[in-house]
Amino acid sequence: MEQLSHPPKPIAALCFWLVVHGFAIIALLTVFIGIVPVFDRMFMEFGLKLPVLCGLLFNSSRFLTRYGLVLIPTGVLLDGGMLCLLFLGVGMPHWLRSLWCYGVLIVVGGLFLLTFVGILLPYLGLIQGLS
Repeated sequence: MEQLSHPPKPIAALCFWLVVHGFAIIALLTVFIGIVPVFDRMFMEFGLKLPVLCGLLFNSSRFLTRYGLVLIPTGVLLDGGMLCLLFLGVGMPHWLRSLWCYGVLIVVGGLFLLTFVGILLPYLGLIQGLS
């Protein structure tokens, strides 16, 4: 008996990637707007000399907090528009679709890793300095 293979429906795949990217973006924004400023204030209160990575992280968080009303909808529209174009556009190569879908997740994961390291290093230095 021959098994029929049906190509994935583009609307279902589009909805899946919209939800996945949405959750990733919401998680990243929660970290940058909710968690990073708490550590920024704490490190400023203790007057720590921060590495360059921390300065970039805290300045990015301040920039996103200040200009988020413009940047966040622009980024969401850009990502949603690219996903719609890649899934609903005729003749779009599969490799380009995969590159965008997984690339956004890799970038978000990399930002999570940099944020974790950027907060952990001065935090460990603060703990060692207090003990």
